[in-house]
Amino acid sequence: MNYAIANPLGELTLPGPARVAVTVSVIALDEHQRLILHRRGPAAAWGLPGGRLEAGENIAQAALRSFHAATRLTARITYLLGIYSDPLDHMVQDPDDSEMVHEVNILLEARLVSHATPSAPTDAIPPSQNVGFFHPERLPSALVESSVGPLQNYLRGHIGIIR
Repeated sequence: MNYAIANPLGELTLPGPARVAVTVSVIALDEHQRLILHRRGPAAAWGLPGGRLEAGENIAQAALRSFHAATRLTARITYLLGIYSDPLDHMVQDPDDSEMVHEVNILLEARLVSHATPSAPTDAIPPSQNVGFFHPERLPSALVESSVGPLQNYLRGHIGIIR
C-alpha cells in the first residue's frame, strides 16, 4: 500500500503503510556552552538526544527520560523550542518492522542539573551509542538529518518553530 504526501510542489508518493509517532528531542548545553549530542545507529551519525513518547508519560517526562538514557546526565526542561512535523523531513523507517513512521518531534531546551562527564556505556546504553560535547561552531559533519534543521534554528536564535 502506498500513501501520498501533499506539498507545495505537488504530491509525493511513498511506499508502505505509515503510522504517526510523537517523539521528543532535547537541546542541552554543558557548563562550557557545548552542545550535547548522541551518536547511534549503523551510520554512527550524531543527533539530538531524544526518543518516543511512551504511554502514560507527558512530554517533559519523555524528554528527560530519553535524555538521561542517552547521556546518563540529569537535566531540567527550560523551554519549548519547536514542533517539527513536516513529513518530507520527518518520515523514517522503523528498524524493527520496516514500517514507515511519520514522526512529530517536539524540541525542548534543557539545562543540566548534573555536570559530570557521562559514564561509560552500560547494558542500558549499547556500545554503539556515544555522547559528545561540541562547541556550536565545531559541530560534527555526520549529523542525523532530522537534527540539522532544529540545530540550525536554535543556533540562529529561532524559537517557537512549528513545521
